Amino acid sequence: MKTFKCIVCKSPLTKDQYEAALGILQEKERILKDLAKEKTDLQAKLREAHQREKQAKEEGVLAERKRNERLLAGRDAEIQRLRERMRQIQRGTTPQSEGLEFEDRLFLKLQREFPEDEIEHTGKCGDVVHFVKLSNKPAGAIVYECKRCAVIEPAHMRQIIKAKKQRDADFAVLVTTGRRFTNERNKKFTGFVLREGILVVSPVAVIALAALLRTHTIEMTRAKIGKDKRAVIANRLMELIASPQFKNQIDGIIRSCGELEIMIKEEAKEHFKIWRKRWNYYQTIHWDMTQIQNNLNLVLDGQEWKSLKRPKDAPLQLAVMSDE
Repeated sequence: MKTFKCIVCKSPLTKDQYEAALGILQEKERILKDLAKEKTDLQAKLREAHQREKQAKEEGVLAERKRNERLLAGRDAEIQRLRERMRQIQRGTTPQSEGLEFEDRLFLKLQREFPEDEIEHTGKCGDVVHFVKLSNKPAGAIVYECKRCAVIEPAHMRQIIKAKKQRDADFAVLVTTGRRFTNERNKKFTGFVLREGILVVSPVAVIALAALLRTHTIEMTRAKIGKDKRAVIANRLMELIASPQFKNQIDGIIRSCGELEIMIKEEAKEHFKIWRKRWNYYQTIHWDMTQIQNNLNLVLDGQEWKSLKRPKDAPLQLAVMSDE
């Protein structure tokens, strides 16, 4: 008869006893495998739960950051608006009066640059309308809307689109001091862009743009292009102007004008420092001469020389000159 040994203690077992012990061992191994698998699954689920928690925290932080950015953007816009209003109060102006001044400057610049054309300052339906002439005959029209503002509003676009339609103009130009479009907080307006068929431009580049549009208007008239085709060609021209090839050149004009503005301001500050220093010297010379003259009169009258108290110097005042 074949004998069997216990797989644990090596004691003799019958066949039935051996098979029972072996089954227990196999069951134990199966249970251990199941436990190991369950442990692995639990660890994976725990890692997944930690990952979800971390992601939720990150999303919460991101959402909070975006909310704070929106609040800060709104606050910055409000601060800019208040600063602009304080500047206007100090100058004794209003947004309306400054807008009219802005329009007047563009009106005068266009008159100087294009004396053969007819420039009209309307104050409505397009602040300024440029009637292009060829041999003293109408060749087309360019309408300009002027906005002195920090943010370019949708209402500004609607206004210039309406003006273009009412004036039946070939081109419409929104001239603005705005630094960005509404709802585009993270995208700065660089000074020139094509939007909804409207050319939006910074004041420093408007004359260069006007000259280009005027030339094209005259060429369309010389070619005797019909009204419908003029609109199509005009749209193509605006797309071409807004393409990188031409836009980069206009952006270059804007950057150069910005640098020149900074340079002239710095130069003016340096000049003012020198002028103030010279003014102080003049005041000192004047006071010394006055004191010498007064003391000479005292000596001639038999009195003793005495030092007089110097009055407060008068501030340097410069005449205000027009920038036109």
